[in-house]
Amino acid sequence: EPGEAVEIVGLVAAMKAKPVMGRRIGVYSATGGGAGLLADLCERDGLGLPEFQPETRATLDAVLPSYGTSSNPVDTTATGIHALGYAELTMTLAADPGIDAVIVAASGRSATSIGKDARALKELAQTCDKPVVFWSYTTPIEAFGDIMDEAGIPYCGSPGVVTKALAGLARLTELAA
Repeated sequence: EPGEAVEIVGLVAAMKAKPVMGRRIGVYSATGGGAGLLADLCERDGLGLPEFQPETRATLDAVLPSYGTSSNPVDTTATGIHALGYAELTMTLAADPGIDAVIVAASGRSATSIGKDARALKELAQTCDKPVVFWSYTTPIEAFGDIMDEAGIPYCGSPGVVTKALAGLARLTELAA
């Protein structure tokens, strides 16, 4: 679709500073449905969701409730988001040596949770050497976009655009090798 192509180009442009070095994606969401949808789209687009290292899972298991899961894709539940925040959760996944990029499913309907993490998200964008992209599974409000733009973290309202953009960037890396 034409609109989707424009979104993909925009997302690729936003992520160009950090090349996708492979197709191994770490995914987390406060909802199991969001995590499952991203897993299906990653598979559709040729991206893998490998198992995390035991250390990564132990870090996640220490804060997730019993009804969450630390396997990839991670269902953090709202409890996990509130316990660690988006920046720390993202860095936990990005620090795993078996992961090449991270997709975060977040609600952009409110800036409260993401706003508490604004400074840490900006630091994340500056220090993380792997691509990170947020998918807002709700229509994002302007304040959400402002926080993400200020942090320098790309975000999108379409999960399929996110996975297609990462797959396209991984393909460019493969072709350059």
